[in-house]
This record gives sequence, structure tokens and C-alpha cells, in this order.
Amino acid sequence: LRDATARGVLSFSSSATHADRFARFLEWARQAHGVRRLEHITREHVIQFGELLKEAGKSARTHQNYISSINTVMRIASRGQWQSVSPRKEAHAPKRIEVRKTPAPTHAQAERAISSIGDPVVKACAQAMYAMGLRVMEAGLLNPTKALGEAERAGRITIERGTKGGRARSVPATPEAKAALRSLSDALRGHENAVSVFGDKRVYKSALNRYRGALKAAGVGRYHDLRAAYAVRRYEQLTGRAAPCMAGGHRAAPDALDRQAREVIALELGHERIDVVAEYVGGR
Repeated sequence: LRDATARGVLSFSSSATHADRFARFLEWARQAHGVRRLEHITREHVIQFGELLKEAGKSARTHQNYISSINTVMRIASRGQWQSVSPRKEAHAPKRIEVRKTPAPTHAQAERAISSIGDPVVKACAQAMYAMGLRVMEAGLLNPTKALGEAERAGRITIERGTKGGRARSVPATPEAKAALRSLSDALRGHENAVSVFGDKRVYKSALNRYRGALKAAGVGRYHDLRAAYAVRRYEQLTGRAAPCMAGGHRAAPDALDRQAREVIALELGHERIDVVAEYVGGR
């Protein structure tokens, strides 16, 4: 985990959280199965630990977070060879769906909110979040020069630094994405990424926080809502219908088309489960 943090794959806070959860799992594995080495941990151990969490009545969020942390540590320790255990399908985690009921920011609101940001680097990062559905740290660690080269060459953009659980993914190199990358490159003035401009991740986040009020005044409650705005825009592009959260909770897209769109959006947002997409676009 320390190595992953040093490489920018995980934040310090994420690393500490994963370590704490994994330590509790490891203590159980030692007592229940005599496990003393990481290579002796099996998927069956994780599944059994999931059963224990279920018997203990842990919430869906807590249950899934524990299994996710175990998968993350084992994936890093095995250099990607670990076969993840599904929290719900295998580790008995209860279903957790937080369905978005409020509308995501419209294009006009997102553009107005981004325009209200005074710092050019923060503004460019916010534009990247909106254009590519990025998380705050993903935007902060993105190298726009490298990403632009890939966009022109392959028509896709790989997001690998700052991702949740260290899972790389790709997003389409749309005209909006390319424009956002050019703006970010101009704002960085030769720096590799936004975090390097501010010196470290803490100062970068502090710079973003200074403009939360301006975002809210423009109709965007938080930076994460720019990801939701990306998701609803993609949903409409993929289905030809408005996302449920933009249509008063009503879904007009046929079942098959709706599911296909959610599968695409889940991958582009960096989620393993399509039900999480409901948190961005509304229920099915």
C-alpha cells in the first residue's frame, strides 16, 4: 500500500483505510485458519469472511467496503493476479442502491459553474471532470499531454492514476474531452499534472475547496456532481432518452437499451457494478 501511494495509485487516506480494514480481516484469517503469509490467503477465506460480516449484521456499505479493501490489497500484493471476490454475488453483501432522485447539473449549469472558478488550473481540472467523468484526484493526476497523444492515436483515453482501488479504465476521446485536455495542458504550463503545480495532493484539494461556494451558487453542489452531469449526458447519447433523474424519476428507455447504457457508463466511471450507476442517473 505504501508503494501504491508513492506511485500515485492510492491516496494516503485511501491507503490507511484499506490497511485498517485488511488488518481486521487478517486477524480473523490468522485465528480461524492459521494464515501467516499473504500468498496463503484464498478467495474462499474472503467468502467466509463475508459470511461472518453478514451474520454480524454489518450494513451493505460496510460489508462491501471490507471486501473491496481486501480485493485492493490482494490485487496490489499479487501484481494484478488476484481474482477479485464479488461483494454481492460471492461474499454475501446485501444489496445497496442509492438512487439519485435530484437532477444532475445541466450543461448550462456545469459550464456556468466551471466558468466561475478563478484559478486556471482548478478550472481546467473541473472541465476535465465534466468532459470525462473524472474523480477529483483522477483529474489532478492526469497528464494531459500523454492523454492527448493517446486520444489522437487510439480514440480512447486511459485513466490510471488516482482511480478507486487502482483500477485503470478508459473513456472515449470525444471532442469535449480533447478540448478539456488542451485547456488543462495550457493551464499546467509545462507541469506534468495539477497536483505537481500545487506541490502535493493536500494543497491541490485545498485549492479546489476554495471554489465550492462558487460552484454551489452556479447550481453545482460539489465537484462529484460534474461526474453525474457526465453520466446523464452519456445516458442520453447512448439511449436517445433523458436519464431518469432528469425526467422526474421516470425511465423512458427500453429495458435492454437502459441496461446496455448503464454497463457502458459503469465502465467509463470506473465502477465494477452497474447498479452503482443509479447513484448518477437515477433508478431503473
